[in-house]
Amino acid sequence: MNNKIIKIKMNIYKLWNRVIPPLLHGDTKIIKTKHNFSMYIYKRDRVISKEINDTGIWEPLETNFLLSNLNKNDCFIDIGANIGYYSFLASTIIGNEGFVYSFEPTSSHFNLIKETIKLNKFYNIKPFNVAICSDDSFRKIYLNYKNFGNLSLMKKNVRFNLLHEYIQCVNGDNFFKIQNIGKIDFLKIDVEGFENIVLKNLQNIIADNSKHIIIMLEIWNKNLFDKGEATGFNKNIYSILSSFVNILYIDKRKNKLTYIDGINFFNTDEYKNEDMINIILSNKELQY
Repeated sequence: MNNKIIKIKMNIYKLWNRVIPPLLHGDTKIIKTKHNFSMYIYKRDRVISKEINDTGIWEPLETNFLLSNLNKNDCFIDIGANIGYYSFLASTIIGNEGFVYSFEPTSSHFNLIKETIKLNKFYNIKPFNVAICSDDSFRKIYLNYKNFGNLSLMKKNVRFNLLHEYIQCVNGDNFFKIQNIGKIDFLKIDVEGFENIVLKNLQNIIADNSKHIIIMLEIWNKNLFDKGEATGFNKNIYSILSSFVNILYIDKRKNKLTYIDGINFFNTDEYKNEDMINIILSNKELQY
């Protein structure tokens, strides 16, 4: 494909993204959270923005864990930042010598992140308007017009998926090297069914930080399990997850964090019938 055609396509993508997502997401407003920062949210969103608006907090279990385990001067990576709640929370903890790298590929969410950074003067956050993928490319991402947190590169993972936008994808391993991101203390991944690609592309940097890194991960069961493998798990995912000795299960039903004895804990009918599993992994002792 020649450069002229690429440029034309890029201009079409940019025009589409300027028009379509704002029609979906609608008006925004500023609210004060329980953790000493204000942020922009959507008035129309029925899930993340609504919960933060009503309670001043999002996902109390994960929030409290982050407050207990992220430290001053740490490096926090937020992949699938959405409107940025965890990036902002991390920013208040790590201080001026710490770093937050916030990855959000959709244009409207990314613009809200930038506005909240300006609002609070969160100068330790570096936002990136890209998705971590296996290659450098442009792809469609599908949007849920009711739940603005449910968006995915795979259409079948999104309910009410009438609309989409075009996003920039980058090879994770290469991008981290270019940005000189080496030491990672805390990695949060919430990418709506694309976590197998993200983990595979970050496996080298995860291995380099394996002694101290904490990973907070939402993983869809269809990516975790594979009946064709002897272990019952996806081979690549299993090799990464099983390298951690401390695993916490974020039990949404019982509203608690529970230590489990290895990733094989989930290889039962009870958990295979769940849509997704939320876990925390590390090789160091965790506070919760």
